[in-house]
Amino acid sequence: GAELSGVYHYAREKGRSGTAAEEAANFIVQANKVPDAVLFLDWEESSSDLGDASWALEWMHLVEEGTGRRPVLYTYHAVLAAHPDLAQIQAAGYQLWYARYPYSAAVGWKDYETPTVPYWGKPLMWQYSSAGGIAGYAGALDLNIFYGDAADWQALAAHTQKEETMTAEADR
Repeated sequence: GAELSGVYHYAREKGRSGTAAEEAANFIVQANKVPDAVLFLDWEESSSDLGDASWALEWMHLVEEGTGRRPVLYTYHAVLAAHPDLAQIQAAGYQLWYARYPYSAAVGWKDYETPTVPYWGKPLMWQYSSAGGIAGYAGALDLNIFYGDAADWQALAAHTQKEETMTAEADR
């Protein structure tokens, strides 16, 4: 029942590794069931499991072609530092949901300064804690800041101009 939603894919889940094309094909089927959601690729395994960023870039291109929506990359600081080839994802115009926790203790909402991120400069979103909490929930929660408003989120979930152009050309 959420008004604004996202669909998330964890790349190369342990024990279920697949090629970028295999994982994208499965994700496209699921993502197309939620046509107004923002799409995300979580690329954060240890460096030996990831290979290079071309896997993530291929997945993102395939998902964009298969859904008409540009996915967003989710990863954390150590992965960005270990994989300078991730700059090619930024160069291709994909945005970043960045995870880096300034505190290890439980935190709540604070007015944090926007982090500076390798390759992107500033992220689309920042996950600043994995130890957050809300009343009525006993477990730890991830806390995030989205640098936009509802209209910006909806624009991320909308079909790309490329998809609209392709559809218009196909209709002719």
